[in-house]
Amino acid sequence: MQAMISETHFETYWKLFKGKYSNYKSYCEYFENTYINSIFNKWHYYDVKPNIFLTNNACESLNALIKRDWTNRERKPLHIFFNILKEGILELAKENKPWKVQVEITTELKLKATELAEKNIFVKKDNYYFLDKAEKEKAEKTKIERFANITYSNIDDFKSDFEDLIILSWDQSKKLAICYCSQGFKFGICHHKYALEIYQGTRARLVKLAPTKKRGRKRKTATALVHQHEEGEHRPPGKKVKKNYTSKKIILKLNNIYERNEGVNRKNCK
Repeated sequence: MQAMISETHFETYWKLFKGKYSNYKSYCEYFENTYINSIFNKWHYYDVKPNIFLTNNACESLNALIKRDWTNRERKPLHIFFNILKEGILELAKENKPWKVQVEITTELKLKATELAEKNIFVKKDNYYFLDKAEKEKAEKTKIERFANITYSNIDDFKSDFEDLIILSWDQSKKLAICYCSQGFKFGICHHKYALEIYQGTRARLVKLAPTKKRGRKRKTATALVHQHEEGEHRPPGKKVKKNYTSKKIILKLNNIYERNEGVNRKNCK
């Protein structure tokens, strides 16, 4: 429900949800009164801009850190608690961790977006562009028509079509795309958004260069033979094979070396 792209889609989905789970009437009434018909109803994608916090997870994470690591889950007097907070924040500052204020557009993301834009599989309907989730071919027109016109009588069909489609909107005045996938809306950038902006001509394509060739002509001959092969031994050309010495040959070689050394020693004695 949170990822619905318009208020009409949300209202239809909520109506079908209540129809399916009519046995849980008390829960549906509680949810509707608390999160829909109250001041805490700004949690839908169509109500906010991308890359904006929709939860208080950051506050809850800091609260958990204070309880777990700084106070050992014990109640402290206020003056002691403030000293603990001061020391803890100073320790965090010493770590010198860079704060992530913006999502980095990597080369991998640009390349993936360029490949998607070159497939030319975006389907336009009204102010939205649709992609099949597999990103191999164009999305089915029947699914797009059903979703755009909201002709659903069953929540399961609604959910199935929504999960099979990647939905983007295009702001003609700002020349920017908004993607309603989880990553695109949460971080404000994804390869679907980047690909649509390439498709509309507002971003440059990333050209993948071929690997550089070695200079000079190609070698026509194989490498020279380093070891002379034994008689009768088959060896493919261009491959180096270690010489296989038998025990007799090793003994003869050692004898020759010994005799040569003996001759040198005799000459020196004379």
